[in-house]
Amino acid sequence: PQFASELAEKCAGYCGADIKCLVTEASQNALRRTYPQIYATSDKLQLDISAIQLTARDFARAVDNIVPAAQRAATNPAMILDPNVRPLLTRQLLHLQKMLGGRFPHSKPKVRDPTADEGS
Repeated sequence: PQFASELAEKCAGYCGADIKCLVTEASQNALRRTYPQIYATSDKLQLDISAIQLTARDFARAVDNIVPAAQRAATNPAMILDPNVRPLLTRQLLHLQKMLGGRFPHSKPKVRDPTADEGS
């Protein structure tokens, strides 16, 4: 009971997929601990599943290896170019869009060519 309470505290904020991943990782830890030879051979081995015992140590290692979804989510660092920098990069960006447009013909350019308006 104490182990379950401690594990529950460590898993606060985990979603269902995180918990499934945690249990899977703990199970793999127990499998590796019980049958380390399965990773040293490509032969099919007959395993005694009842010999595999999940321990608190298996779960502790799994908790250390799992990154919950809430911690993986990050804000997008993308932002609009500074107006002073944009003119310096526009020509290169247009060149890249032209090159990629040949490979991805269904894409539409996001940057308008400022020199296209100069001739009219």
